[in-house]
Amino acid sequence: MSMMTINTLVEDIYASAIHPENWTPTLSRLAQITGYRGIAIVPENTNDDSLKLSSSVDKTPDHEYYTYYININPFRRLRPNLPRYKGLIRDIDLLSPDEIRNSPYYVDFLNKHGCSHTERIYICQQDIAFFLAGQRGKNYSYDKATSEIDLCFFRVI
Repeated sequence: MSMMTINTLVEDIYASAIHPENWTPTLSRLAQITGYRGIAIVPENTNDDSLKLSSSVDKTPDHEYYTYYININPFRRLRPNLPRYKGLIRDIDLLSPDEIRNSPYYVDFLNKHGCSHTERIYICQQDIAFFLAGQRGKNYSYDKATSEIDLCFFRVI
């Protein structure tokens, strides 16, 4: 990835912080560059509406997630056991194939929207804590990664 692309992306992120209406296209560009199907900002405190942002133009999946699927997301059950959320967390590394195959979160939600699993990083700055979550497409392969960067890119900004 060129330095110009990275600089433009960083500028877009800072501009989105000032003008929140720019988050959808900024997260969409980031998803495209990093090979994610979509990217969302999910607050640790799910009642905090100010951080519920995503790359999706059609906000139907966001509405579905926050009204139902966030409550059955298996990752929420594992969070207290994770060592302070360091680095990139892949749910497929934490859950068994049976758990994924039998979970409505994966079968009824992610698969319905063309995704297979989610990768997350945890970001905590002063009194704001959130997960930056990227959904990988059904055909994504780690051996054929399409990008030089992933969500950990945000740790350096």
